[in-house]
Amino acid sequence: MTSVSTRFLGQPKLTNPTFNAKRPGDRSRCSSSIASVLAKTDLPGAGLRRSCRMEEPAGVEAAEAKVRAILNLKRWVEAVRERILWAAAFLWRTLLVRTTFVAITGSVGKTTAKDCLAAILEQLGPTVKTLRSNNGGPFIARTILAARPRHRFVVLEVGIDQPGHMLRHALLVRPDVVIELAVASPHLSTMGSLEKIAEEKAQLLRFLRPGGVAVLNGDDARVAAMAQRVRGRVVWFGTSREFDVWADGVTAVWPARLSFRAHAGEECAEVTTEFVGRQWLGAVLAALAAGRLLGAALTQASRALQAVRPYTARMEPAVLPNGVIFLRDEAHGNLTDTEAAFEVLREASAKRRVVVISDVANSGRHYRQRQRMLAQWAAASAEVAVFVSEGSDYAARAAVRAGMPAENVHHFVTPQQAAEFLRAELRAGDLVLLKGQTKDHMSRIYFAQLGEVDCWRVNCGRRHVCDACPLLGLRPRIEPAAASGPIASPAARGGPSLAAQTSLERAEPARWPGG
Repeated sequence: MTSVSTRFLGQPKLTNPTFNAKRPGDRSRCSSSIASVLAKTDLPGAGLRRSCRMEEPAGVEAAEAKVRAILNLKRWVEAVRERILWAAAFLWRTLLVRTTFVAITGSVGKTTAKDCLAAILEQLGPTVKTLRSNNGGPFIARTILAARPRHRFVVLEVGIDQPGHMLRHALLVRPDVVIELAVASPHLSTMGSLEKIAEEKAQLLRFLRPGGVAVLNGDDARVAAMAQRVRGRVVWFGTSREFDVWADGVTAVWPARLSFRAHAGEECAEVTTEFVGRQWLGAVLAALAAGRLLGAALTQASRALQAVRPYTARMEPAVLPNGVIFLRDEAHGNLTDTEAAFEVLREASAKRRVVVISDVANSGRHYRQRQRMLAQWAAASAEVAVFVSEGSDYAARAAVRAGMPAENVHHFVTPQQAAEFLRAELRAGDLVLLKGQTKDHMSRIYFAQLGEVDCWRVNCGRRHVCDACPLLGLRPRIEPAAASGPIASPAARGGPSLAAQTSLERAEPARWPGG
């Protein structure tokens, strides 16, 4: 029984390739490192080792073996737990025969589409949705296990990180409705090409249940090509009159939020949202199309969208008490999102446009090529540029060459240095685009404008924004003020106010295992 269970659970081969106590070279390097540390300390007996070569410490091989065994056991337990969770969710999904499962995938816009669709479907019946943006395997399983027979809908955000992930997710979800949003640059580094990303995303369509419907973005050529894989019905959305749900009259120039006219057959509705930028149009249209498919009238669905707020640090407006407006977009730093954010800044109406940026991920470009590209975008979109990275001086020089005045270009190595500069530099009426990779934790620059921040780690390792991180240690110097006047959104005029610390109050740590 033990061997059968072990094979079923897929016990991984656990090794530690970085250190081997049986190799004399590794033992000598370990001994030398320990000797070097002791030589720099004032510990009792340290001086005895300073003038002589340190011998191999007794038991180093046994200690290393114990540490390796503990780490291996931890990984094995996590692997077993994930497989048990998957099996339980698979069985529970099979039993939820009266619940409609909607799976949303795509390179960009999944979380926004998920929140929009859930808001629409909640008007029709009890609905469960993916928590935050947790779209990897264990989180998909937990969302399914959170559903009960009384729930009419389950809205799942499905992401991938490596080839083969979607097949496992699709087998677990077996959706009634699949929404394919877009194929773009995120995960190029792991998937290899846009064609391979499209192929992986399309795997979800193979597991549509009988009578299921695919909701496809007709404006994306790679998504449109997936229609030939669908055995059932296809519902199209986009900007062409030929689609089932389409939009015209799109406006999204800051300080205005995204708004448009939505059409579906004989129905027409004015849609006003809280989202900043035209890039969210596809996600909102997808939610409208799926909501209408599942029983919501177009006007009913459009009203539900007015209450949906931007997700934390994804083109999320935040107003400081001194009148500075931040567009927080530091949660994802992929090329597609970054280009869209610069487009919003370029078109925006503001006294002074400022961009604060570190780097971009999954671009397929060398570091200097990326920095040169960001510098050119900054020169075309902003009056002031602040580059934050170890090689930021190169980006600053490139921005000057692109035509930006040298006195308006600044570069810093760490976010802490940039935050201190911005505290003195920013003034009322500034519109600041805060952009960077998740791992750079640029959120701290924003929070440092509100108060003192404890954590300025260079290499954090955490894969979520800083809003609810216990290490942030924000001690406010001032109370945040609600947005008002020309920057107030439609919801701010008749709904929740937009405050500088809104995201800190409502956000929880969010991880992005897939896209």
